[in-house]
Parts: sequence; C-alpha cells; structure tokens
Amino acid sequence: MAMARRRCSALLMVAVVFSVHLASNFVTPSYAAPATGLRVTRISQPGLANSGAVGRPHGATALQAFDGMDGLDSVSSAMELPIVIGQAALGLAAIYAIMSMAEYVYHRYFQHLGLNKVQAVRTVRNTLQLSAFQGDGHVEHHRETLDDMSLDIEPGREVVLDEDPFRGTSFPWEGTLKMSAGVMLMAYPTLTFIGWAPQVIVPVVVSAMLLHALVWNALHPNMHGLPDVPLEVGAPSFVLKSFRESALFKYLRSNHEGHHRAVGSHGNYNVCCPGVDQIVGTNVDPLTGVPTPKPVPDWVAPLCILAITPLMPAMAFICLLVLVTYPPLPKATAK
Repeated sequence: MAMARRRCSALLMVAVVFSVHLASNFVTPSYAAPATGLRVTRISQPGLANSGAVGRPHGATALQAFDGMDGLDSVSSAMELPIVIGQAALGLAAIYAIMSMAEYVYHRYFQHLGLNKVQAVRTVRNTLQLSAFQGDGHVEHHRETLDDMSLDIEPGREVVLDEDPFRGTSFPWEGTLKMSAGVMLMAYPTLTFIGWAPQVIVPVVVSAMLLHALVWNALHPNMHGLPDVPLEVGAPSFVLKSFRESALFKYLRSNHEGHHRAVGSHGNYNVCCPGVDQIVGTNVDPLTGVPTPKPVPDWVAPLCILAITPLMPAMAFICLLVLVTYPPLPKATAK
C-alpha cells in the first residue's frame, strides 16, 4: 500500500513538472469574452410588468419577448443576437484550439516519448527511481512505415503491433474516451467563462471529439493501406469514407506524410486539428520533412502562454491520468 501511494505521488509530481514545462515550451490559442450570452438572460421590466398592455409575467426571459412582440423586448433581443453569435463563434474556436493542443501534446510527448526528453521530468524520474515511459507502440509504427506511407510488415519484429490489425493507426473507443475527458476538463471552464451553459457545453464538446475520431479513423489507417475501422473498435471509418478525396482530407494526409518524413518524425504533430505546429514552429514541408518558417508572428506565443495558464491544474491532472492508464508494452518491444 505504501509503495502504491509512493508511486501515485511520484507520478503526480511528474505530471505537475511536465505541465510547467508545457507552459514554457508549448502554447495554444485561447480566448476570452464577457460571461454573458448563450445562457438565456432574464430581463426585468418593472414599469411594464404590471401593465395591462403587457401580457406576460414580471422577469420574463429574452426569448419570450418574441411571443408578445413587445417593442422594448424586441430591441433587447436584437441587441443580444450579435453577442450570442459572437459567443458561439468564440466558443467553437476555443474548442478547436483545445483539441489541437491536446492532440499535439498526446502525439509529441506521449506517443513519441517526448516526455522522457524533458530534463525536469528526467530529474524527478531519476530521483524517485521511476522507469522511462514506454509509450503505446507508436514509435514501432514509425519504424515500419516507408516514405510512400506503405508498411514494411515483418511478423514477430514489432510484437505489440502484431496484436493489432490496424497496427497502431486507429483511434479506438478507449482513446476517444480518454481524449474526450481531457478536452472536457479544459473546455468546460473555458466555455463557462465565455458564457456557455452546461447543457450546451457537454453535447458540443462530445460531438466535436466524436468528429475528431471519425476523421482520424477515416484518414489514418487508410493512408497506410490498412482496413477501415469497424464500429466495435472505434468511430467507424465508413461515416466519412466518401470525403477521402476532398481538399480537406488531402491536406490532412499530406500534412501527416510530412510528419513521417521529418528527421526523427519531429514535426507536424497535429493530425486532424492543425494549428499548434504553426504556433510553436514544428511545422515541416509535407514532401521533404524539412522545417518551414513559422507562419505566425513571434508575439503570438507569449500571448498563448498567458492564455493557458488558468488551465494548468487540468493539464497536470490529464498528464497524470495518461501516465497511470497507459498499458505497458511487451518486454520484447520496450526499448
């Protein structure tokens, strides 16, 4: 029991240290706006509430103004409409930014074992005598991927991939659930601050994460010549299969090819939600894998660091969750 408590404390320390590292070396867009809007705002009109000319109770909602066609209420509703539209647009942009950040961090620091290269984390790990993080087989996926994105499969060479018909390229339901929980932890307070109501936040974020999984499973296994993902494994590929020849899917595919062609696969970590690579400067040319100039001004990075600071506790918890729930690799592939 004491050993379990010690390990949990150690993992928590690693997660906190890593989150601080992210705040200084990794940024993502965030947004803020007045905390009013998507919630229905009650409008009290004492002067009109008891008037016989107004046929609705004191304190009626702005939405009810359309029933009575009251002049002042109609004006109030018209004034609120731009605010609601602005909050909706701001909230959707925030969700995308958080998803892009989550995808980037998960891909770079966990799947590509970047966590083991963070000096602060290595210090904590060595002090507490923790083993190096082993990942989920994604590094093995890169080892067998050729420049044309086909796979050089040799049974027995990558044991962890031999057990998976999609060879580590799919986004299973378990992964969707974990990423959805992580995004929700960061999106909920952000969207609440913007003015979104809980009954709006939850279904919209869940829908966004389901769309992410659908895009991933329609794109990633197919580009490596693997079969479509069925419903029992993850978000089914057939839902967006017809979009594979669209401009968006061609861009996402090309962008991910650059990731495989980059030296050490360092670059284009975003797969379905491009954005963070362009902010932190890890974007590479899709054909050559050579780093390309950062397309956004340098002042954007410090601004984004400031924006994500309130999300640090949630980021630390998510990192801890991933560290604790990651299944260990077979010893034959743990290197």
